[in-house]
Amino acid sequence: MQVPGHNKSELEIESAMNVLRARCYESMDNRERAKQHYVRALEASDPFCYEAFEALIGNHMLTAREERDLFDNLDLGRDAQHGWWLKALYECKGKKYGKVEEVQGKLGALEGEEFGLSSSLDVLTCKAEFLYHCCEYRRCYEVTQRVLQE
Repeated sequence: MQVPGHNKSELEIESAMNVLRARCYESMDNRERAKQHYVRALEASDPFCYEAFEALIGNHMLTAREERDLFDNLDLGRDAQHGWWLKALYECKGKKYGKVEEVQGKLGALEGEEFGLSSSLDVLTCKAEFLYHCCEYRRCYEVTQRVLQE
């Protein structure tokens, strides 16, 4: 991603500052302002800022609609194919309710030959969470054991 008038390191610093502001607001129990800064870190600064993404998803700060809007607004650069894997991973880690086929397809693509992320711990963890969500506990356990072995 290249914003006119900004270089990559400036965007990374801006993203880090937004994450820092968000953590400050979180510590003051102002979740709404924290959410705004985490979203700004991803949308306006650096869509690869996993720390901001993890805080939003892990702390359940976004509604399903806000999550969808965030994923749609991520600027992954001029080459959409290059950033597709990241968007797919983010969507698989997000809310899964009512999106079983969609998540299955994206996990399959991430693990497939095109991206070759079948041994990625992030993808495996996401797959285990998805299997748990689908009540496939035996398969979830097998994937979880693989993650632990890695």
